[in-house]
Amino acid sequence: MRDMPIDSSDDSVMTIRKVIGVKSEKTVRNRRNEAYQLIREALSIGDNDD
Repeated sequence: MRDMPIDSSDDSVMTIRKVIGVKSEKTVRNRRNEAYQLIREALSIGDNDD
C-alpha cells in the first residue's frame, strides 16, 4: 500500500480509502497516525510530541 494513493478524484483508481471502506481522506490519515503511535508505544520509541 506504500505506492497506493490515499484518495483520488478518479473513480477508477484503487485507493487506501476505498480498500478500508471509509468516506473521508481525513479518516485514513487519522487511522494511519493512530497506528504509527501504537507501533511507537509497542517498540518504546519516540514520545507523544511527534
